[in-house]
Amino acid sequence: MTTATQNSAPLKINARLAGDAAAQLHQLVRKTGLSVSEIVRLSLANYAQVIEASQKPKPKSRIAEMAGKYASTGEYSGQLSTRYKELFGDAIAKKYGLSAKVPQKTKASQAHADR
Repeated sequence: MTTATQNSAPLKINARLAGDAAAQLHQLVRKTGLSVSEIVRLSLANYAQVIEASQKPKPKSRIAEMAGKYASTGEYSGQLSTRYKELFGDAIAKKYGLSAKVPQKTKASQAHADR
């Protein structure tokens, strides 16, 4: 982990620990054989990693990116149930530079569209 103060003089800290925190620190010293300073350094490094990881934006899933892309308003109002394959095919064709192949409407889908 690189920090802005990596090359500066060591920072001395004083901390008051009471109750459970003091007991936990003494227990860590006994169990690990590390010094109090080393436990504090390792704990700080671990906490910094946890905070950094929690603040990174989570990547969107492919489904989340597609969800709502073709809202059923405006130009496509009321058409998604009958044209979703065509619209999806157009989007894929545009993305990959392909010619869009429009599926042929069946009698059932035409009857539904005519309602």
